[in-house]
Amino acid sequence: SYTPRRTSIGKTEQTLREIPQSVTVVTRQQMDDQNAINLSDALSRAAGITLYGNGDGASQFYARRNTMMVQYDGVPGFGSLASNQFDMAMYDRIEILRGPSGVLQGAGDPSGVANLVRKRPLREQALGVAMSVGSWKNVHAELDANLPLTEDGRLRARAVVAGDNRHFFYDRARDSNRMGYGIVEWDLTSSTTAALSMAYQRSKPTSFSGFPAYTADGRFLNLPRSANLDAPWTQYHRTTRETVLDVVHRFSEDWSLKGIVRRRDAAYDYVNGI
Repeated sequence: SYTPRRTSIGKTEQTLREIPQSVTVVTRQQMDDQNAINLSDALSRAAGITLYGNGDGASQFYARRNTMMVQYDGVPGFGSLASNQFDMAMYDRIEILRGPSGVLQGAGDPSGVANLVRKRPLREQALGVAMSVGSWKNVHAELDANLPLTEDGRLRARAVVAGDNRHFFYDRARDSNRMGYGIVEWDLTSSTTAALSMAYQRSKPTSFSGFPAYTADGRFLNLPRSANLDAPWTQYHRTTRETVLDVVHRFSEDWSLKGIVRRRDAAYDYVNGI
């Protein structure tokens, strides 16, 4: 459950033995066992990855002293992993390659790449429910439902909903996140599969960057640990939408043709003051 047989981080699926570079795969079972609900949780436990930031969706990830790039289902995406990402309940695994990724995808940075692989529908009916509770009223819940729409399973659907609320040790601080993901997959023939998916996420993170120290001697300000000097009316809202259409035709076990159209829109609405 922690070691996949094949990865899709390159142009074709292949075993870890066939990739001449360092590869780490964070599987679904590992994310569940370690309660990794966001990308920072999942990647901070992977070997060779450095996190810079406050742990929210805008954190930067580095490998070999350079910013990591991102893939989605084996197809290179635009930008780096700093872009806002969905709740990890949406993904089946994260495949991490450290070092130049041009060997496998034609172009890449010297740092590496993280491939986020979405959950796909299954041929049998299944239902999963998970919930976690932590300090400072940290609650996360998710529901994963899979339903074959035909008796033979050629047409099938899967839906994932997740949400969390979290308070902090400092005053007037609360994060909330709501995510929904749905995908329908259809076997057009025994060798061709088409899928359409939609995802939506609404986040309300807390803005807090700490306090400076005295420049003269480096001592910290004489403030209580729970102090928060941000204005009480400060608000941050982030909305992310994604639609994906993909078609895969398999010529043989080793040859396939994939076409994918992906659209992701992110909107920000914030009011800030000190």
